[in-house]
Amino acid sequence: MRKLFGEPVCDRWDLSQALKKSKWTIDSYRIAVDTYRNAENKEQKREMERLIRDIKNDFRKDIQLRDPKFKELQKLRGQLYELTQVTTLFDENNKKTKEWKKNVENISNAITKKENEIEEIKDNRIFENAFEWRFEFPEVLDDDGKFVGFDVVIGNPPYISLSKNKEQSEYFASKGFQTYSKGADIYCLFYELGGNILKPFGLLTYITSNSWLRAIYGELLKQYFKNNLQPIALLNIEDIQIFDEATVESNIITLQKAIHSGSFLVANLSEEYSFGNSLSEYFESNKFDFIPPPTAEWFIGNQSSGLLKNKIESGSKLLRDYNIRINFGIKTGYNEAFIIDEKIKNELIDSDIKNAEIIKPILRGRDLKKYSYNFCNQWLITTFPSLKINIDDFPSIKKYFLNFGKNRLEQIGEKGSRKKTNNKWFETQDSISYWQDFEKHKIIWGEISDKPKFAFDDRNYYAEATTFLMTGEKLKFLLAILNSKVSEWYFKLIGTTTGMGTNRWKKYKIELLPIKQPSEELEKQIENLVNEILENNKKNLLVENTALENQIDQLVYRLYNLSSEEIQIIENSIK
Repeated sequence: MRKLFGEPVCDRWDLSQALKKSKWTIDSYRIAVDTYRNAENKEQKREMERLIRDIKNDFRKDIQLRDPKFKELQKLRGQLYELTQVTTLFDENNKKTKEWKKNVENISNAITKKENEIEEIKDNRIFENAFEWRFEFPEVLDDDGKFVGFDVVIGNPPYISLSKNKEQSEYFASKGFQTYSKGADIYCLFYELGGNILKPFGLLTYITSNSWLRAIYGELLKQYFKNNLQPIALLNIEDIQIFDEATVESNIITLQKAIHSGSFLVANLSEEYSFGNSLSEYFESNKFDFIPPPTAEWFIGNQSSGLLKNKIESGSKLLRDYNIRINFGIKTGYNEAFIIDEKIKNELIDSDIKNAEIIKPILRGRDLKKYSYNFCNQWLITTFPSLKINIDDFPSIKKYFLNFGKNRLEQIGEKGSRKKTNNKWFETQDSISYWQDFEKHKIIWGEISDKPKFAFDDRNYYAEATTFLMTGEKLKFLLAILNSKVSEWYFKLIGTTTGMGTNRWKKYKIELLPIKQPSEELEKQIENLVNEILENNKKNLLVENTALENQIDQLVYRLYNLSSEEIQIIENSIK
């Protein structure tokens, strides 16, 4: 059975049943529609219009008669008839009489409601301006009126994250979509819907956001393509605005309803494209054969960049396979109360020296730079649930919190309060069971940045929600790799963006960085340069470390055994 947004199409929509009782056939309807489309004069067009309208009405009337609403109405009328045939008269105050009257009233109301619904259908108000493709395109039906499928589906589906609409998300979650996930965009479901209504070997072409190429939710869409739709051609559009209304990076893809055969043609629209020129001509001039990788990310660049990406990955160890741990920064649920400036911090400590135990310096995403940071005298009140703090032990902090209103700090999910959790009103939103990691040597970076800005901290700073932190082994060596031009180039290929070209340096992407294993000597050389940069920054945050950073880049190029041509690809890409 075909599906429309996940719902099976019921028998009442199957025209084959209606045709059995009708004087019309699908073939006669096809002829009428074709004659209408190719009418030789207005009179013939009007005649065909009347004929088509009569055929539609006959189909609809028969379909409507088999609608479950009609069956439900007949059932209700039968129930009411049985009730009203009771001849025994009850006393007005008799309990059975009251129940009988209540039942009659309820069924009568249900009948009225159902009759109104059916009247709306009879009047064809539902169909007045509806696009019902079984009527408009009889070519998609076989001679028995059963759905065969479209030859071509073309569209520009909406881009709406399902996570932003809980009601819609819950609805689609229950409808059996293969491409559905909580974080998916609704256009993924449109790909599946389009594929469902294609006939075998039919073609689908969509313009959508290209985030599915690298986002986690895109894995399900790629799997759907593999099992149902063969990509034929893909034009990827990044960092260049082709469509005036588009505010996201996009792609134009053509797929065929056929068994997946492997490679397909791709091109990446670049700044070399001249506005106004033919996109199809650009594609023909710049296309190359793309073999989907076994990994979740599909990089659509050019052939030389694809080969370089493969070289960087070959024989490398993923960052996630090192003995490291990556955590989110602290989500308080209400930064205005929990993150304080120097003045309030001093007042709280002056009022009670004990308060210093739970007031810690904090870095935000905006404070971070490459290798270093600017501490802006922001402090965090660390009432983490995992610390099991008794707020009565800190009376002046309790009083400070109450200035914001206890209702505002409650974590009950109601309007005017914080997100619903099991935490107490004075505690942070997240448990922060990993709080000890903040007091270790670590790498900190912000989620959103146009360039890699991985900072090293050995002074026990805490980190706010817009950042991530990494603790573990070989931190200074890893810091150099993360801040290198190789890393910057690679993350431009696999990373997700804000939709306007700015990278999102998310945990699950960072963990995918491929790292070649260095010799002991090379690793030491890199770490020595990192130490020199860090010492310079401690003395003067405005110091210029460009020469040292360039030396690190050259060592990283050597680590990956890159040729001068490959180095040039990277250097030209990230200017």
